[in-house]
Amino acid sequence: MMNNRYIFLVLALYFFMVSYTVYDIYSKISGSTPDVNLFEAIVSHYFSIISVYGMLIGIVVGFMAVSSERRNHALNTLIVKPVYRDMIINGKFIGSLGYLFCIFFIVTILYISELLLFYGNSFISIFPEIFAKIIPLFVASLLYVLIFFFLSMLLSIIIKGQSYALILSIFLWEVFKGNILGGISTILSSIGMADYRDVSNFISGAIPFTISDEFNMYVQEHSTSIISIFFPPNFELVKLILYLVIMVVLCYIAFLRSDIS
Repeated sequence: MMNNRYIFLVLALYFFMVSYTVYDIYSKISGSTPDVNLFEAIVSHYFSIISVYGMLIGIVVGFMAVSSERRNHALNTLIVKPVYRDMIINGKFIGSLGYLFCIFFIVTILYISELLLFYGNSFISIFPEIFAKIIPLFVASLLYVLIFFFLSMLLSIIIKGQSYALILSIFLWEVFKGNILGGISTILSSIGMADYRDVSNFISGAIPFTISDEFNMYVQEHSTSIISIFFPPNFELVKLILYLVIMVVLCYIAFLRSDIS
C-alpha cells in the first residue's frame, strides 16, 4: 500500500499533524515542571491523534484495499484462480489490520519521542502514568478506526462508482462524529420538536464516536490497564467490539455475494 501515492500523501499529512499537535501542546504548556494540565493534555491529544485523525487513515486504507485492485483488475485475476473468495477477504483483513497497527505504533513512538524532545526530564517523570493510559486508548482507538475501515471497504464493494463510495464514506464519518446529528438536534429544538430531539440525542449517544469519547473520558478519570478494561470488560469497549463485528460480517456477506469485477 505504501506504493500508492494517495495513501503516501495522507500518511505524510497524518505525521505532520502529529508533530503539529506536540508543538501545540508545548506552546500552551511550556513549563519545565510537570503538572496535571500537561498530563491531561498529553493523554487527550493522543486520543485525538489516534482515533479522530486515524479514522481518516482507516477510511482511505479501507477504500484503497478494494478500489485499487478493482481498478487494476487484480481481483478478477484472483477470482478466476482456484482461490476461494473468503481467502481473499481474509488476507485483506489480516494485512490491513497489521498495516494499521504498524502505522499507529509508529505514530505512538513519534508522539512520545517528540514529547521527550520538548519536555525532557519533565516528561520522563510522568511517563509511567501516561503509558498506563496510552495502552487502553491505543486498543480502543484501533477498534474504532477498524469500524470505519470496514465501513469504507463495504461501500467500495457494493458501490460501483468508487468516487461515490469514498464521498459517502466521508459523509458517514461526519454523521458518526455527531456533527450532523448535533445540527439536527439544534434545529428540532428551535422549532419546538423536543420529542424528536430526544430521539436524535439517543442516536447520537449510540454512535461510535460518542462511545469512543466516553471510553476516553473513563480512561482519563480512572486507573486503568490493558487487563482491567477486559476483565471485567468495559461496557463502552464491548459496544465498539459489537460495531466492529457487525461491520466485518457485512463485509463478508457483500464480498462473497457481490459482483466485484
